[in-house]
Amino acid sequence: MTDTLSPISTSEAFWATVTDHDGDSAISFDRCTDWLLDLYQSTTDEGLRLLIADVLEDLRMIGPIDGEFEDIVLGALASVEVAFEVVAAR
Repeated sequence: MTDTLSPISTSEAFWATVTDHDGDSAISFDRCTDWLLDLYQSTTDEGLRLLIADVLEDLRMIGPIDGEFEDIVLGALASVEVAFEVVAAR
């Protein structure tokens, strides 16, 4: 059986605070990275871990998130959230 965080509780907590920071961009790079790392540690599902690792690598390549990449990053984060929901529903 795969161990996962509750998608609802982790997602609500993350999305509620993703813009809670002091930087210029609308979303916090550090909070995005921390959330992904927490999710990575919460599961033993290799598919989820690979997805999270890919998103983390892309996020790190982009660096601090500015308006140009904000929608892309939010879409990638949402894809991770949906993947957890799909696995939890199995």
